[in-house]
Amino acid sequence: MTLRLKNQQTKQVKELSCWAVQVKEVGSCPKGEAPIEWRLLTTREVKDFESACEVVRAYALRWRVEEVHRTWKSGCGVEETGLSYEPFRLWATLLLCVAVRTERLKRRSRAEPEAPAEEEFSSEELQALRLLSSRAKRRKEPAAPVKLGEATLWVAEMGGYMGPTPSRGPPGSTVIQRGLDKLANYVEAFRVIRESEKTR
Repeated sequence: MTLRLKNQQTKQVKELSCWAVQVKEVGSCPKGEAPIEWRLLTTREVKDFESACEVVRAYALRWRVEEVHRTWKSGCGVEETGLSYEPFRLWATLLLCVAVRTERLKRRSRAEPEAPAEEEFSSEELQALRLLSSRAKRRKEPAAPVKLGEATLWVAEMGGYMGPTPSRGPPGSTVIQRGLDKLANYVEAFRVIRESEKTR
C-alpha cells in the first residue's frame, strides 16, 4: 500500500510505500477477553507467510525494547550529562550495553534461574559476590556452583533489594542496575589489590 504523508508545517505531501500485515489471535485467547488483533505497517518487504511472521515477531519484542529504553534513561541516566555530541554518543552507547545487560539478567534469571551463573557473570564478578553477599555466605554448600537466579539475587540485594516476599516480586531493573554498578567498583578494587600484591 502507499501512504500519503503530509507535513503539517510545510504542507508538503510525501508518498511512502509499505506493506501491511494483519494478525489475529485464534484459539488461545483467555475466556472473557477480546482476541489480539494487530494491523502492522512496515517498510520491510512482505511477500510470503514467513516474512509476515518475521514482522509479527519483531513487533512482539517491542515491549522488551521499551524496557531497555527505560533502563537506559532511568537506571543508567543517559540524559544526565553535559557532554558534547561525539563524547556523548560514545557514552550513550556504553550505557546502552549496560541497560541491555540489566534487562537480560532480569529476564533470564526469571526464566532460567537454574542456569549456571558463569554464563552471565565473569569469574571475578562471582568471586566478589561470594565475598560480599551475606546470602552467599549463608549457603548450605558454599563451594557448590552458583546458579543464575542466586547470583542475580545477590546483585539485586547490593542494589537495595530486600528479598522476595509474598507481596514483593523478583528483583527488577532498578535494583539490578544499582547492584551491577556497585559490583563493578568492587571488582575493580579487587583487581587493583591483586596487581599491587604482585609488585611487592
